[in-house]
Amino acid sequence: MAFHKAIVISSFLLNLEGNPKGMDNNSPEKQDSLQSLEKSWWKELAKQSWEPELLISGICIYAIAQMPDGIYQMRQVLQYNLPTEMLLAERISMAYMYFCYFILLINFVGHFILRAYWVGLIGLISVFPKGIQFDKINGLTEPAKERARKRLPDIKSFAENIDKIASSIFAFSFAAVFMYISFSFVLFIVFGIFVLVPEHLRPFSLEKLVNLLMYIILALSIFAGIVSSTDKIKNPLVLKIGDIVGEALAVSFTTFLRKPIEYVSFVFSSNYSLKRGYYFIGIYLSSLIVLSMGFIFFLNTNKAPGHWRQAFSKADGSQYSNSKHYSDKQKEGMVLLPQIQSEVVKDGYLDLFIPYLKSMDNSLKNKCDFPGDEEKESYPIDLAKASHLCLENYLQIWIDGKAIDSKEFVFTNHTNRNEKGLKYFISTKELQEGKHLLKIGADHFEENAKKEKAVEIPFWIFD
Repeated sequence: MAFHKAIVISSFLLNLEGNPKGMDNNSPEKQDSLQSLEKSWWKELAKQSWEPELLISGICIYAIAQMPDGIYQMRQVLQYNLPTEMLLAERISMAYMYFCYFILLINFVGHFILRAYWVGLIGLISVFPKGIQFDKINGLTEPAKERARKRLPDIKSFAENIDKIASSIFAFSFAAVFMYISFSFVLFIVFGIFVLVPEHLRPFSLEKLVNLLMYIILALSIFAGIVSSTDKIKNPLVLKIGDIVGEALAVSFTTFLRKPIEYVSFVFSSNYSLKRGYYFIGIYLSSLIVLSMGFIFFLNTNKAPGHWRQAFSKADGSQYSNSKHYSDKQKEGMVLLPQIQSEVVKDGYLDLFIPYLKSMDNSLKNKCDFPGDEEKESYPIDLAKASHLCLENYLQIWIDGKAIDSKEFVFTNHTNRNEKGLKYFISTKELQEGKHLLKIGADHFEENAKKEKAVEIPFWIFD
């Protein structure tokens, strides 16, 4: 219906441009007609906008609900492929993506609820056009009715306010989407440049770079904000520097999506008083942050009160069975931890797979004596021998505290997702029935609660 009206209006506009008889192109009659038609078109379009808003919000909610799986998969790919010095980038990126996920989800769900409520109000008004008839309400005293009259204005005005709030949230939601895309692009550029710079030419680590950039951006933002928000600064040079800094920050954080972001922010700021605008944005952003952090806290299985148990502990690897250490329990995702075939071993041997993460290269760099002449014909064989010899000494394996000969391994690709790694077959025929502990030590493992860089995998033997 709305599309048909738009076509009719467009056709009428074309006819007007054809300079019909008796009407000059620049005549006041034509200009008035065009302005009147344009206003009616915008009003009609605004009236119909709630329908696509509800549809788009529903689609966005469904799409955003799929984000955690995508984030999890991306996190595993980054952990598998990133060198040690870039693992901070993975943590920053994942924290940022989860925060964006919750912000967008709350935004679009909030808009969907408000818009659906508004549709209900419109239906209610159409059925009961008189709204609330306080005189006919039973069970309320006169003072209570008087308070209700003050508290509940005309329902049509209330519906109109809900409509404005829902539309504003909808616009803000997509402005937020563009902001997140822009900032993600900036992060990608920063981390990409860091990776491309040779390690020996980097003046500092990624962690120091991130901290330095944060302090610089914070200082520049405060300076530009003070210069732009006060009339007391009169120095032309300071004003010019403040303007340049503000422009540079705007370009850096909005990148190629600056125009759509500024349309929303400038329309809002130019139609509300500064105090009211800051009041609304402060409440809006504070609510989003509090709700997002609340979601993150209560969904965190390690810290959320509902998940916490007094005597349950994962600190001691010998007393905790992690399903990611057993191939038969691998349901999804990549293999990023050492694995054996099952918790209960009945085959007479352990089928051990140790994934070769990119972070291993950093640990091996100072421990291995790799051949340097890549042009030499025997280089591939020499490299394979050197790598094998290095890993023999790098990885340490114990069963129940007894060291195992770790020389017998082969390189392989896991059948799960073709992950690179090392394959060991370790006999268990001499072990008694019951519980045992496999322990693997390597410098690239995270330090556990025992202050050891080791992974512990409990398993059981039964005939």
